[in-house]
Amino acid sequence: MMIKNLKISNFRCFDNFDIHEFERVNLIGGRNNSGKTALLEALYLNSAPSSKTIMNLRQIRSESLEFLKTIPAKAWDYLFFDKSKLKKIIKIVAESEEKIKEIEIVCDDSIEQFEEFFENEDEDEETQEIEELKTILIENENKRSVLNIYTRTDTNRLLSASMIANSKGVITKTQNISSFNDVNFIPSFLRITNPALAEEFDKADLEGYSDDILKIVQSIDSSIEQIKTLNIGKSSIYLKKQTNEYLPITLFGEAVYRVIQFALRIVNNRNGILLVDEIENGIHYTSQDDLWTILFQLAINFNIQIFATTHSYEMIKSFSKIAHKFESETGAYFEIAKSAKKNKTIAIKRDIEVLKYELSQEMEFRGE
Repeated sequence: MMIKNLKISNFRCFDNFDIHEFERVNLIGGRNNSGKTALLEALYLNSAPSSKTIMNLRQIRSESLEFLKTIPAKAWDYLFFDKSKLKKIIKIVAESEEKIKEIEIVCDDSIEQFEEFFENEDEDEETQEIEELKTILIENENKRSVLNIYTRTDTNRLLSASMIANSKGVITKTQNISSFNDVNFIPSFLRITNPALAEEFDKADLEGYSDDILKIVQSIDSSIEQIKTLNIGKSSIYLKKQTNEYLPITLFGEAVYRVIQFALRIVNNRNGILLVDEIENGIHYTSQDDLWTILFQLAINFNIQIFATTHSYEMIKSFSKIAHKFESETGAYFEIAKSAKKNKTIAIKRDIEVLKYELSQEMEFRGE
């Protein structure tokens, strides 16, 4: 079920933003601070509307938990385009051919969901922790702030998560898990840990995909002969080159690490969504064609929709070259830019034919 259109209101750098006609593999360019990462974050929130997603976004943005504790009343301001409104509301609407899914994120002082949680607790089994949480809930308004995340499909509006920022941190409550899609967000600079990557490989191996992962790695480094996980200290992926012993994946460079991560996140999440920020990071320009060939083929084989951002003109050229080998509806390039006429952020779509022509004419990209 592929996302075709997206509408974003009052989120990050987007006041009112529309982007239309996504394809299976989508590359997104634009100047620095144009909103490329924020677009991925909106897709992430729409697919997985939970407190964990919100906290992941804080980590990706390197936003301090200590700041949140010091000024909890402003804990969620970073999410909103307009921070001045007393009741802040974000809306993210994703449209597919089958349905429309709307996420509404509301920052106010409502703590009804948490009060209901305490009402359902057995008084005889109340813990000191619950008593402490009750105390936090009745603190003065300037010492806490509440974020509620709602999911709307058709006529239903269901609470997905509640979060209360306070002087001790964040209290969370997540429910309505059925509204989540399978989605993976790969930031531009944060690596998945070695044990987590090894676990992903074991999942793929259990399903019979280890040889496929090896072939993908060999397309980047043809000298690699074998791949497996070993539990020496912490679990990790080990690779073996011709005539060499097994070595941990961390010794093989960023390109191999990222390509394996991309591939594993796809084969282990059939029918899902993959979000990659600054996809060119760690990938030498000579390997970019191989990377796009891998991603297009995996996206088709595993019914995955890919959204990736880039700052690289070379990556855009490589994307155009490889996308041209697949069906025209498989890929598209979008540029995020500021409209001088409308004074708002807009998205300009270039299908594969248009992209190829403009590249051949050396036309400008990335909002330049």
